[in-house]
Amino acid sequence: MKNTMSKRQFFKFSALLASTSILGSASVTKYAHAAGTSAKKPLIVYFTKTGATRNVAETIQNFTDADILQIEAATPYPLSYRETVDQVKAERERGYFPPVKPVSIDLSQYDAIFLGTPTWWHHVALPLQTWLKSVDLSGKTVAAFNTHGGGGLMQTHTDFVALCPNAKVLESHLTIYGSHSDVSAEVSAWLKTLGF
Repeated sequence: MKNTMSKRQFFKFSALLASTSILGSASVTKYAHAAGTSAKKPLIVYFTKTGATRNVAETIQNFTDADILQIEAATPYPLSYRETVDQVKAERERGYFPPVKPVSIDLSQYDAIFLGTPTWWHHVALPLQTWLKSVDLSGKTVAAFNTHGGGGLMQTHTDFVALCPNAKVLESHLTIYGSHSDVSAEVSAWLKTLGF
């Protein structure tokens, strides 16, 4: 059974977004008039290789009933951890952003976007960077999260700020040690900082 937020919680989050004064005036007006159908559903966009980031993304979806979109590399990374690490290092060193599988989504339908990534060589995973470089998130509010194998936050939040120059990337960032375990408590506590 989904642990979805109530309508009251959803509008509380919407009001939080409006109160940050980071949305365009039309969006602020829309959120300020939280009258049943005016607030838009959030979107979760994430990249995963091992499934750890998917686990967090789906947990967020369970709490928020957000739409969800997985970004996938056009050519999958090797199954071997060591080979993937070596490939990612080489790609970063030469400034290569791997192509991703095409996705069809109308971003104008969303004002709030959750972005999730595993930490790769201290940074946002390259396939997610590829996608972010191809879209315009102007005027969006972004809440970011990352999974890691021991490095913690590293440069992921700084990367999201740089990759979303015309969006408001919230300071409250969720960092979870990568695993497939139950992350509900951590996700729930984070969402509460966002007004859920």
